[in-house]
Amino acid sequence: MTESQLKEAITSDDDIISSLPEYIREKFLVHLPVKEAVRTCILSKDWRYTWSTIPDLVVDVGRSSNSDQLIADDENTKIIRFVDQLLARHNGNIRKFKIYGITYSHMVFENWMFTLSKKYISEIIVQGVNEKETHILPYHFSTCSNLKFVALSCCLILVDKGMNFNGFKFLRTLELRDCMIFEDELAELISSCPMLEELTFFQSKPYYWDIIICAPNLRELTICSCIEHISLLTPKLMKANFTVPCSLEGVTTSNLIQSLGSISHVQSLGIHCDFFWESWTGKYPPAPKFYHLMIIVMILDPLKRHLNTMLYLFQNVPKLRKLIVFVSQI
Repeated sequence: MTESQLKEAITSDDDIISSLPEYIREKFLVHLPVKEAVRTCILSKDWRYTWSTIPDLVVDVGRSSNSDQLIADDENTKIIRFVDQLLARHNGNIRKFKIYGITYSHMVFENWMFTLSKKYISEIIVQGVNEKETHILPYHFSTCSNLKFVALSCCLILVDKGMNFNGFKFLRTLELRDCMIFEDELAELISSCPMLEELTFFQSKPYYWDIIICAPNLRELTICSCIEHISLLTPKLMKANFTVPCSLEGVTTSNLIQSLGSISHVQSLGIHCDFFWESWTGKYPPAPKFYHLMIIVMILDPLKRHLNTMLYLFQNVPKLRKLIVFVSQI
């Protein structure tokens, strides 16, 4: 809209906002809850189809005041129907799709993913209500080849090992929180994302993982899980955070200390793990050399052997600028 057209719209009796170009009105609708954005279709004929091309669809109904209580079944059904109609009547490409706070069947989820796979979707956020409502990730999820950001929680992930799965060539961020996935399929999923730059793996269940991370372009890694063995093939890793919240009976060692030698090029390192400090038995191997490490954040227990392990581990940190140590309560 030119300056003269804008002045004319302001001095006239017409609706100024409706006179704006449609792509600008879309930007207004993106900042509204998706239901409110759809309701703008009743404002006037100029607004009737504006909502149908907004790129971000966020359906986040949350939960009731009781965090363990789901929304009523009838309300849940209405929201599912709304999402069905929303996707069916959407006319443009969809950049972002987020769903949270409702329960739905595998068939419903499959239909949504089928539609999204044809909409050049680049960002998917699926958050289960709780671990009792685990959703099976549909087959059509693996056909969304333009994905750049994926955040999943409380999902069962089965990687398609057939000819139809060619990986996510453009994926840059992957977040998995309390998802169920086999260890070999986790390794395959990560390795199928050659452009992956940020990985978050959170697992609250007391199960020890054997994790293999092969990601040549990974820059940031966050792991909060019980780890028995980890292999890191991440030559460009800049920031790493490890939190091991539990230890299991019968598991007395972890190779986490040794594996740090393979990421000696990191610039920031965070460690929060009692079991990590106590997992090494016997004679220490040669200490890794962290020539680029500038920031260390850790939590220690002064009554245990944490201090000795820390002094051993960080003997060679010539560029260290900041050391942050939290002392656990005695």
